[in-house]
This record gives sequence, structure tokens and C-alpha cells, in this order.
Amino acid sequence: MHQWVPELQKIPGNLVHEPWKLSALEQSYYQFVPGTDYPLPIVNLTIAAKEAANRLYAFKSKPEVRKELPSLLQKHVLQPELRMQSEDL
Repeated sequence: MHQWVPELQKIPGNLVHEPWKLSALEQSYYQFVPGTDYPLPIVNLTIAAKEAANRLYAFKSKPEVRKELPSLLQKHVLQPELRMQSEDL
């Protein structure tokens, strides 16, 4: 990571993937200011993941999705030996 993102050179490997989460003490120690030395995240990953999960879950109850369920399972999930059984769904 340090090789490709020189802005994070001072940050140790265990903290480099989320440098905006550094405590004030760590920021001082590593001489690093999130938002100045490296951009803050554009998207809040926790909120975005929850919203995406809610949207996907909402599709589950739609009749057109339920109708396509067997073919979706067959194409994307089921192992070849189980594909025959999915036709019974």
C-alpha cells in the first residue's frame, strides 16, 4: 500500500486502510491529518452498506423477482449437481 499511496507512508500497515479513523494521539504521533494529508471518505461505508442491503431485501418480496428466483439460483448460486433440484422451487 505504501508503495502506491505515498501520502500514507507514515501510517503503519494495520492502520493504513482507514487512516481517517486515527485517534488524535495517533495523528500527532504520525504527523498525519485526515482531510489534509489524505482525503476523507466520500461515502460512509456503514450507511451505504445498510442502504444497499435494504434495497436488495425490498426486491425479495416483488412478484417478478420471486418468479425469477429458480433461474437466478441456478445461474448464480447452485452447484451443478443441485441445479436439477432447483426446478422444483
